[in-house]
Amino acid sequence: MKEQKQSDSPIFCNNIMMEIFSWVPVKSLTQFKCVSKSLNSLISNPYFVKLHLERSNSKDNFDHLKILPRDEFRDFGEFYNTSCSVRSFLDHPLPPTTRNFLLAIDNVDKYNLIGSCNGLHCVLSDSAIYLWNMATRVRSSIPCFESTSEKATCRWGFGYDGLSDTYKVVVIVLYGDDDVEEELEVSSEVKVCDMGDNCWREVEGFPEVEVLGENDGMYLEGRLYWTVILHSEWVIYSMDLGKEAYMEFLLPYNFPNDIEPGPTLIVLKESLCLWHNNYHISHLWIWQLKESQDGVSWSPLVSLSYLTLQLHPLRFRSIIPLHISKNEDLLIISSRVNVDAQWDAFLYNLRTNHLEHVAIPTLINKFHPMIYVESLVLPR
Repeated sequence: MKEQKQSDSPIFCNNIMMEIFSWVPVKSLTQFKCVSKSLNSLISNPYFVKLHLERSNSKDNFDHLKILPRDEFRDFGEFYNTSCSVRSFLDHPLPPTTRNFLLAIDNVDKYNLIGSCNGLHCVLSDSAIYLWNMATRVRSSIPCFESTSEKATCRWGFGYDGLSDTYKVVVIVLYGDDDVEEELEVSSEVKVCDMGDNCWREVEGFPEVEVLGENDGMYLEGRLYWTVILHSEWVIYSMDLGKEAYMEFLLPYNFPNDIEPGPTLIVLKESLCLWHNNYHISHLWIWQLKESQDGVSWSPLVSLSYLTLQLHPLRFRSIIPLHISKNEDLLIISSRVNVDAQWDAFLYNLRTNHLEHVAIPTLINKFHPMIYVESLVLPR
């Protein structure tokens, strides 16, 4: 009997393999790339990279919620990312604090984490800006923006432009001239650099603001958001990274505009939210920005007395919301009494009023919660 000739075609077609591998963690995929040229080609395929990112983003955001540092000073020319998963210390209270290696660059002792998007960290140093995929250990860099004035204040932003499939770094620069008597003359400008380019270009249309908020831009769905003072009032300015156009948002009508520090932005429930951290007031208020065909509006999301959270309003120093569950049952916030104290997490059930305290295993001095999804995205 004549032997049947075996087919040279693979057992599984690429589409089926892509579907299967799209659910595999990044660490395993990077190992699979070393198995054969065909697997390396499949996993490096731009379509597969986007498919894998979509699969990762489809999971519950709480699984991706990380506590990441915003700034730190090092003396050994190395960057370290002190991070911890919120779920890890809730499921297993008091695990040891870990320091994960981020990247090492010679003669750099200061960095600031501008933001995270699609598995990429944007890190600012004194000499350059680095785009770093911590999961794949791949990075790229662009020259750091250098202000022409020593009296300039900068607020940064990092995000993804879906129209051009480009990652962009944005900086708002506020220039002040204290040589003018009585009043401080200020001017502002916005500069943008596409990753892969080495030049900064100006994006016109940003107003002459008086003060920039304390934090860098908050990224959400193709837009960056900053808090600023304009005409002696706190407002929110956003930039569409695709159209490179601005939009102004007024604060809720009952927001205490005269209290310092000003408003703080955060992403909760996949929406832009606003809150403030001030010990002169007695409640924690969180507002949620909602957009509809009729325009935008602020909806109160949380209003809790500090006494309900067992926080003395005149003693605590810092408080940061971490998470609100999709059904709005569970609120997780972090707080500490002073700069040398340990961060604690407060788990508050908004329906049963049950309160639980859990220590956060981190030595970070200043941080913000971020959604960090491991990905195969190339930093370019």
